[in-house]
Amino acid sequence: MNTNAKEYSYGEVIRQQRIELGMTQRQVADQCGITDSALAHIEREMRLPSELVAGRIAKALALSEHDRKKFTEDLKEARKHQAQERVRNRATVKPILGGEVPGLDPMVRMLADNDDLRTGCHYLQLALKKQNPQMVLQILKIWAEEQD
Repeated sequence: MNTNAKEYSYGEVIRQQRIELGMTQRQVADQCGITDSALAHIEREMRLPSELVAGRIAKALALSEHDRKKFTEDLKEARKHQAQERVRNRATVKPILGGEVPGLDPMVRMLADNDDLRTGCHYLQLALKKQNPQMVLQILKIWAEEQD
């Protein structure tokens, strides 16, 4: 893989190597036992791969020792950042809801630990920032349907 002077994040390492090998997301995903959608989320760093999946990705892309090390280090840093973000999220939600609320910690922990919920909240936050009520309603409708 051509690493030049630019430093790549874990998603960029995957994308660049996949492109250099002339592989599609579907081809890599099939070799890793995940969906192409999951790989796309990983490449865009919207989702962190488990250690097992990260190992499969590294193998499927035949990452060099240097790139594998960089990939692993970037994932560790991203996991560390994610853990710090979870703590910040918990600290932010409590005051908004008026301090200690029974059952809040498990609820915030579930939100912070669930990739799908976190992604959904991200899209909801974007829709609210854009003041797009149609998008907000669409997201809430999807969540309601998933709860049934």
